[in-house]
Amino acid sequence: MTPVKDKMIEFRQNSIRIYRQLEEEKRTKTRIVVHLGICGASVGAREVKDRLVGLTEKHGLGEKVIVEPAGCLGLCSMEPIIQILKPGMRKAVYAQVTEEMAEVIFIQHVVNGTAVVPWLLSSRLERR
Repeated sequence: MTPVKDKMIEFRQNSIRIYRQLEEEKRTKTRIVVHLGICGASVGAREVKDRLVGLTEKHGLGEKVIVEPAGCLGLCSMEPIIQILKPGMRKAVYAQVTEEMAEVIFIQHVVNGTAVVPWLLSSRLERR
């Protein structure tokens, strides 16, 4: 084999390994997705993300919870938006989340496993 072909094979194997790790994390860890498009960032999404990262560390859940950024969801008037993807539970999407709300959502939903229904996106859209 040539050095280039060896590098390509190594790159492919590493990519497959990383993909499998990510898929395993999706099945076993709670993921908190914070949408950080321009509209979200302009109304406090970065601060919400920072608060969630801090809460994850404060509660010693770094091995069980991942806080990750994502792009725009396309619902600018509902930003900041966070999604909670917890194994064994339905995906929850929270809208117009403040730092204070993020703390309540973290404790009630992530730690205790109970959605904060009034703050779910579906509940907010029904009220419009």
